Amino acid sequence: MRVIISLTVLAQLALALAEDKTPVSYDGAKVFRAVIDDDVERANQTVSSLNLSIWTGRVNPNRFIDVVVPRDALATFEAQTGNWTKTIMHEDLGASIRAEFDMKDDPNCTSSRRP
Repeated sequence: MRVIISLTVLAQLALALAEDKTPVSYDGAKVFRAVIDDDVERANQTVSSLNLSIWTGRVNPNRFIDVVVPRDALATFEAQTGNWTKTIMHEDLGASIRAEFDMKDDPNCTSSRRP
């Protein structure tokens, strides 16, 4: 019985260590605020087919979504959403993240979120 438990623990440990720990890069990704009219199905299809992340939860009619679009999906996203009203929130999300991390070490930063 102890052998089986030990093997199970070792197998779980091996799986945990083998987990892909490749860092995610947001370099070149844009974040859009897009107004969704009443075509929720089309919006969901675009988000799903391009595997996009939505910051605002789910797609609702006559609302907006904040959506992260990786660099390699930008052309397709633009083609599929040409008639949507869109505002760019982050031109390069990776650069925005780096800038925010750089600010935490800035002695002139007076943000209450500063560690």
